[in-house]
Amino acid sequence: SVLQTYATQTVFERLGYKAEFVDYVRPNERVVEHKKSFKEKAVELGKRAVLKATKGESFDKEDHIFKDFVEQYIHLSRHYNSYEELSANPPQADVYCTGSDQMWNCEWNGGIIPAYYLEFAPEGRPRISYAASIGMKEIPQKYKEQVQEMTAKYSAISVRENSAVEVLKTINYPDAVQVLDPTFMLRPSEWEKIMAERPVPYEYVLIYQLNPNEEFDQFARDLAKEKGIKTLRVAFSLKEAMMKDKTIYFPTVAQWLSLFYHASYVVTDSFHGTAFSINLQKQVFVFYPPRFKTRLDSILSLTGLEDRIAEGRHPGEMKEITTYDKVQEILNKERGKAEEFLKGALGNEGV
Repeated sequence: SVLQTYATQTVFERLGYKAEFVDYVRPNERVVEHKKSFKEKAVELGKRAVLKATKGESFDKEDHIFKDFVEQYIHLSRHYNSYEELSANPPQADVYCTGSDQMWNCEWNGGIIPAYYLEFAPEGRPRISYAASIGMKEIPQKYKEQVQEMTAKYSAISVRENSAVEVLKTINYPDAVQVLDPTFMLRPSEWEKIMAERPVPYEYVLIYQLNPNEEFDQFARDLAKEKGIKTLRVAFSLKEAMMKDKTIYFPTVAQWLSLFYHASYVVTDSFHGTAFSINLQKQVFVFYPPRFKTRLDSILSLTGLEDRIAEGRHPGEMKEITTYDKVQEILNKERGKAEEFLKGALGNEGV
């Protein structure tokens, strides 16, 4: 998320704009709320001490790591403690934009978040969307009318997955455009600028996993064994850190980039794990997550890499990518498409 924020900022600056991100976090996404939620679950399960200790430490580390990156690289508005505060005194801008990631995923966000639909923006100011993700094949019926009313106020909408274009048609917004996730707009040489040193001196299969999956784990270990190299897992909890694989426990953002950049192979169930693997031209193997797989479907289809889906297969059955030339042609074309969309959407409002 912070890397797509950095990429989005870079894209707007290339076009001659000053970009400022609204420093507002939805209530159920704040670190203190996560801690409270896990504390309540721990009480229910009778494992309060263990869960509180492990999850509390994880959230503290996460908060620290991302705050450091944001403070160093991201231009933020003043901080808003509530939506009411944001609505009463919004940041002043020429254009208001819904940025990337799952901003419009009602399930992921726990309902409709008015701020993510720019409902705080002053009347008469342009509202646009750049690579927003709906993440679902349809909007739940109970939210459709509200989403239709809010998206109708946008002068231009682009989304990250092709399924979202079709979803928006069902709520009377026929002109949405699919564009690349902003992380693709920066080429590998640009990501190198904020990257840490090589994490380990040997070759490795990088495991970047967001959902427990025994088939995934076995595939990664079988792949490493077949190639005669080690596995290296990105761990975000003590449970993951204690797994069989060598782990990098809570890497910084710069280290996370380096892990992908220097990997010989990547096994992942993450959209951005897949996106960075493709952008950095890695041998990537993809497992679908249990929910919200439309983004993965879309990018694999767009780049012609549907054969990277590893579910139900053994590493020995899968061919390696011999060249990324065709993929790069597609990405370059799509980069131009995204830039043209933004130029058209921004019109003459630039700085």
